[in-house]
Amino acid sequence: MMLLTLLAQAPSSIVGGVGGVAGPQTYSDAVVGSLAGLWSQFAFFLPNLIAAVIVFFVGWAIAVAAGRLVEKLLVVLRINSAFENLKGLKNAAQRAGLHV
Repeated sequence: MMLLTLLAQAPSSIVGGVGGVAGPQTYSDAVVGSLAGLWSQFAFFLPNLIAAVIVFFVGWAIAVAAGRLVEKLLVVLRINSAFENLKGLKNAAQRAGLHV
């Protein structure tokens, strides 16, 4: 993208045009130019992709650790036994199809 911007701003003598008008472009020049543009876009996208994958896995690891921490906290505080003592809660959960 940056290369294309620089080429667009370059004087016509550098790019290959005569008097500000670009000359005829051959098929191979068009293909090479297209592939160069594709490669530059991929090169600019790749760091963002790698960063997104890293953020995803770090977030996943934090979520797993937080889940285990909450589970252990609930066991230590004996929340399960407190909910079992509430009348009707277990029956309501079973009717709702939940396994508590």
